[in-house]
Amino acid sequence: MIFLKFFLSLFVLIVPFIIGCTNNISFSYDAYFISPNERVTLEQEVKKGDTKAAEKLAYHYLYAEHDNEKAIEYMRILAISGNARMQHNMAAALSDDVYSMVKMAEFYEEGKCEEKDLIQSYSWLRLAESSTSNKSSLGKSIRNKEKRLINQL
Repeated sequence: MIFLKFFLSLFVLIVPFIIGCTNNISFSYDAYFISPNERVTLEQEVKKGDTKAAEKLAYHYLYAEHDNEKAIEYMRILAISGNARMQHNMAAALSDDVYSMVKMAEFYEEGKCEEKDLIQSYSWLRLAESSTSNKSSLGKSIRNKEKRLINQL
C-alpha cells in the first residue's frame, strides 16, 4: 500500500511533465497559486459538486503547495465525477505500468525535457525493476540499463 501511494504521488507529478515534454508545453507553477481566501471558497464549491473548483484545487496543491496527498484527494473527486483525463491518469498509476517508468528513466537519461539527470533516471529504473520479475526479459533489460547508468555516474 505504501508503494502504491508513493507511485501514485510520483505519477501525479510526472503526467504533466510527460505531456509537456511530448507537446513542448511549459508549465508556469505560479499560475496555479490560490490565495487562502479563494481556497476556502473553492473548497465550499467542491462540497456542492463543482468539478472546476476541484480541478483548480488539485493543481494548486500539486504545483503551488507540493502537497501530493491533497492533490490526489481532489483528483480522485474528479475521477469519480467522470473526468476522463483523471480516470485515465489514476488507472495508469494504479496498474504499476513498468513501461512508463522505464520511459521516464529514458527521458531523464537523454535530457529530453530538462537537463540530463542520471540520478533521477536511475531512480526510475530501480522503481521499474521492483515492479517486474528478475527473470523476465524486461527485468534483464532494466538491470542492463542500470549498469550502464552506474558506469556513467
